[in-house]
Amino acid sequence: MLEFLTFALWCSLGAYTTWLIGRAKQSAPLSPNEAYILWRIHKSEARCNSPTYYHIIRPKKGIIGFRCHCGHEYLSKRPII
Repeated sequence: MLEFLTFALWCSLGAYTTWLIGRAKQSAPLSPNEAYILWRIHKSEARCNSPTYYHIIRPKKGIIGFRCHCGHEYLSKRPII
């Protein structure tokens, strides 16, 4: 019985660690200047010719990304750790 509990504990710990490393990300806020700089980088690398972009805003967090008129979308996701 003790071996089974130990095995179950290790499996649970492994599953939680895998989830934490792989999926546990939060949206990080950006300043308007950072969003503009990231959009300019996208515009030059993708040779995008759209004149403007939209901020993606979440309540209580502020700007978390941008959406370009060409369809490109950037979300600032950073790990919790």
